[in-house]
Amino acid sequence: MKGRILRLFVLLGFVFLNPLFFASAWADSDTFLWIGGTTGVWEDGANWKNLDSMTVGLLPLPVDDVMIDGDVIVTVTEDLIIESVQLSGGAKLVIAPGVTMSTTEGGLDGSNSIRLDYVSENGNYPNFDGTNMGPSELVVEGTLYLDNDDANGSGLYITAGTTVRVKSTGSISITNEGLGDRAEAIVVRGDGASLINEGTITVVNAGTAGIRTTGADIKEYNVVNNGTLTISGGDVGLDVGSVYVQNNGTLIVSDAPTKIITLGGRFRNFGTLGGNGTVGVHPTRLILEPNSTISPGTTIPGTPSAGTLTFDSDINLPSGVKVLIEIIASNSYDRIIVQGTAGVVSATLNLDGPYTPVSGNNFLIVDSTTGQVDGSFGGGPFSLNGVPMVFDNTSDGVLKFGSVLPVTLTSFTARPIGKAVQLDWATATETNNDYFSIEHSTDGRTFSEIGRLTGAGTTQEEQRYAFVHRSPEAGLNYYRLDQHDFDGAHEYSPVQTAVIEGKNTWTAWPTLARDVVNLEWVEAPKGSTVVEVFNTAGQKVYSQPAPRGAVRVQVPVQQWAPGMYWVVVQGRGGADAQWFMKE
Repeated sequence: MKGRILRLFVLLGFVFLNPLFFASAWADSDTFLWIGGTTGVWEDGANWKNLDSMTVGLLPLPVDDVMIDGDVIVTVTEDLIIESVQLSGGAKLVIAPGVTMSTTEGGLDGSNSIRLDYVSENGNYPNFDGTNMGPSELVVEGTLYLDNDDANGSGLYITAGTTVRVKSTGSISITNEGLGDRAEAIVVRGDGASLINEGTITVVNAGTAGIRTTGADIKEYNVVNNGTLTISGGDVGLDVGSVYVQNNGTLIVSDAPTKIITLGGRFRNFGTLGGNGTVGVHPTRLILEPNSTISPGTTIPGTPSAGTLTFDSDINLPSGVKVLIEIIASNSYDRIIVQGTAGVVSATLNLDGPYTPVSGNNFLIVDSTTGQVDGSFGGGPFSLNGVPMVFDNTSDGVLKFGSVLPVTLTSFTARPIGKAVQLDWATATETNNDYFSIEHSTDGRTFSEIGRLTGAGTTQEEQRYAFVHRSPEAGLNYYRLDQHDFDGAHEYSPVQTAVIEGKNTWTAWPTLARDVVNLEWVEAPKGSTVVEVFNTAGQKVYSQPAPRGAVRVQVPVQQWAPGMYWVVVQGRGGADAQWFMKE
């Protein structure tokens, strides 16, 4: 790579310092033809011939166009920039793993960054039976960047009988800013043309279409996505002509004002279909297979992103299809809109997102122009972040939230009794209450069960409960209740705290403080020691490591609110606690 860069800079200096050569190859792109040597490596100058100067031995520069013709395998093993590439006659171009190749604009045919051609001896495109994908091939194991601002330019143009394969290590990124009526980012045109993705393909600013497929007959799946395919922009995102497109991975299409998917051929989804926009519906051309996923939104599932998928006609989601709905906030969540009748018979609903619903939240996740949602979602009972919900799928497609707890908890306290902690709570009413799990934590984040008490089932009478934790830790202890229904649903109570004083080898003074509280040890603590202060609500208001070897530490409290505080010292020997009052 260093030798290639050196040659490039020498040439640049020669060109720009010599006026006789100022209007040379850098003023107009030259065309290079692969003539083949013994290495099969792009970076070997002996493999190239400049058709403008008829010179052999120079490498194509970033402004040059390249033709690779005939039964040959060419491998790119170093990062490079080129204006355009055309493959024909059985040529195969391989971008090796870890290598980046970039194009700058359309080239030989005036529009396409990379074009694959195959023409038979009589000059016609061959007739393929769908099993022979043709001889010319582009294999991407590294990274390919295609940037084409030609008015009618395509980033990648795949003609009849040719194939583009993106391996699992490979990726293609296309920025296609053309504004003409043929400015598609990817064109798959003709019988036997194919695009097979095992890695990642990303299309932005797609022009008239992100991917456009055309062909005389429907025979095989011309576009197969087994990896991640993302299309953003374009008048149409994925324009499925009279061919087959199959998604086995993740397909996200968005920001297409006309439609994100149009159907002249067949689109078959075995993987995850997501995006934001309108999908064309046809009874035999849009095929949603069992165990496939519909996921509104513009990012990969698992990353919160509210979005809307609109289907432009009646649609019935088949049995086994999964619908992933992400709820980001009370007014931000995924939706499915059907311009006709919506059917969800036996489809499975999955809920995700960071929002914790409260009683009274309603989410219209399926809407139809008829106002009716036929059938019922499977996968219930439904809940989100521990909060149960009910889906009214027979009338208006709304997720409705009831009470956060199936019991009305009127009190819950935790108080130290000697070296134990007494827990008391009461309920006004209970519905299908199986039992309470009592949980304990020393950090307020990780809880573990320390006991269970049987609930009262269903009752309208007040119930009182008590539990003693006989082995709490010295210092601050956290407690919560995990209430369980008979049907498996559960819900947590608010957290309560209690402080257990230990055998202190240190003293906190004064107990009535105005500006500072002093912590003084009998002898310097061994190992690392952390000083923490909590208010009576269990909130941490101060945390600092004590200087190693120090026997006195000052905690500034001048700006704190008046009231009682607990000082907890965490060290090698465990945790100890003392209290003081801020006046």
